[in-house]
Formats: sequence, C-alpha cells, structure tokens
Amino acid sequence: MTRSRIASVAILISFLSVLLVAAAPGYHLLRTWKLGGDGGWDYLKVDSAARRLYISRGTKVVVIDVDSGKPVGEIADTPGVHGIALVPEIGKGFTSNGREDTVSVFDMQSLKTLNKIKVGNRPDAIWYDPASKRVFT
Repeated sequence: MTRSRIASVAILISFLSVLLVAAAPGYHLLRTWKLGGDGGWDYLKVDSAARRLYISRGTKVVVIDVDSGKPVGEIADTPGVHGIALVPEIGKGFTSNGREDTVSVFDMQSLKTLNKIKVGNRPDAIWYDPASKRVFT
C-alpha cells in the first residue's frame, strides 16, 4: 500500500509541475526570418545597442538587422568560423576561425576585416572579458 501511495503522489506532483510550467509566462516566438544560403549556423551573437544579430555560417558571418530581419552585410573569409566576440568600446569584433587557426579582427561598422591573428589549433568559443580588456578563445 505504501508503494502505491508514493507512486500516486509522484504522478500527481509530475502532473501538477507540467501544468505549472505550461501556465507560466516566459519566452515566446515574436517573428521568424528566412535567411537562405547554404549550410547551417554555429554561434549567434546579439549586439543589442546596434540592433544587430551576428550568425556564424561556415566561411562567413552574416549580420542581420534585428528590427527588419534584413541582412546588413557579412564578414567574409572566416574559414570554419565558430564564435563572435564584440568590443563596442573600441568598435571592433573578433571571430574564431577553426579551419584556419586564426582570429579575425573586424570593424563593427563597416564589417571589414582589419587583421588576422594566428592562434592555437581549431579555436571555437570566443569571448571578451571587460574586466581584463582581453579576448579569449
């Protein structure tokens, strides 16, 4: 009898938790955009101040205006691009290019590549640490 009560209580708790989660307000889909192009994507990076979404797509980063969903431009020549780090204070961004073992430095306004820095094997994630003012990959 004790086992059946425990099982009943467990089922009741599971059922109630599903109802609570379903009723809770949270994230919801606002709109969708068809981006087209070949291949998939890896990392996404949002620049909320500039209202841009950076999408890494194999050999380039596609930059989208988040209000219109339209492409703003792209950062080309980023073989095996994974992550994107932004440093708005200096107007520069960085991509980790896994197939080339490099990090691209680009201008956040023009999206032009300014420099490529040789790094270790197959860089993937990349981020900017404001405390140390360094980019890590």
